[in-house]
Amino acid sequence: MKNWWAIYETATGKLTAITQEYSEPLPAGLSSRSLGLVAPDMDGYQWDPSNRALVPRTPQRFLPKWFFIQRFTDAERRAFFGFPLDSTKTEPQRKIISALMWYLLYLDTINLDDTSLIAGVQYLETIGVIAAGRAAQILS
Repeated sequence: MKNWWAIYETATGKLTAITQEYSEPLPAGLSSRSLGLVAPDMDGYQWDPSNRALVPRTPQRFLPKWFFIQRFTDAERRAFFGFPLDSTKTEPQRKIISALMWYLLYLDTINLDDTSLIAGVQYLETIGVIAAGRAAQILS
């Protein structure tokens, strides 16, 4: 049996290939790491560039949009959905909130690990649409 190898960028750890065959020496800037004799389960694992290793994949957390909206209190929903009427918000703040609302509008299912969603909910907390500490509760 042949060994499986991860080929990655030496400087960044970015994975470039998983293979059973490669030629030594590797091109400049690339390194290899043995993954063992069994083919790696890429459905259950992901490449971690900082450790240059396969690690268990973090399960994604999905919710129907309605359940996600219910994580906000009534007052938070009124402030969030009523933001165009809020004269205390600046134009740039309104644009960012509007972008988040449009983003949510086009999603059927909410991925709680989506970086755009996380940034948007944290922004709502930053500008006072939701109370301090609520972004973490909503996204948990």
